[in-house]
Amino acid sequence: MKKKGIILCTVVGICAIGLISSFFIDWPVDFHSADGDIAKASRFSREQVTDKLTNMEELLQTDSAFKGGIVAAQVVMQTRAVQFATLVDMSNEVAGNIPAFAEVLKDMNAQRELVENVASSLAESAEKLNAALDGKECPDLAQSTINASLAYTTLQKQNNLANRFIETTDK
Repeated sequence: MKKKGIILCTVVGICAIGLISSFFIDWPVDFHSADGDIAKASRFSREQVTDKLTNMEELLQTDSAFKGGIVAAQVVMQTRAVQFATLVDMSNEVAGNIPAFAEVLKDMNAQRELVENVASSLAESAEKLNAALDGKECPDLAQSTINASLAYTTLQKQNNLANRFIETTDK
């Protein structure tokens, strides 16, 4: 209890010293303009939140290197997802009747739904990216881009299937 009293007295003393010194030091504070209307301030705050761009949209508009990198990453991820699906189809055509490939083909075919989900996520992200590049508002652009990149990362974890297919072919 004694410590709280000492701390409180110290804080009040510092405030009092600041107030007294403010009369002698020329601090640019206009006491007549210090009042305000809270409702106006909150309305202005809401307008600012809805009108401002997201970080990603701003970078797309102002940083050409960022814009080029995001577009290139989007294209690479979409191409790789389509290639993965095509490789699964081709592997089934070529080795579908060979018993040695049955296990790896079964695992590859089990990933078909994952590939479709990744492609869908990447397509949604591409649509939002195109809209943002056209100057339209896309408040969830960053989130859809993050979702697409996480989906692509999940797909990349399936690259071991290609290694297994190659090992089976070598045997």
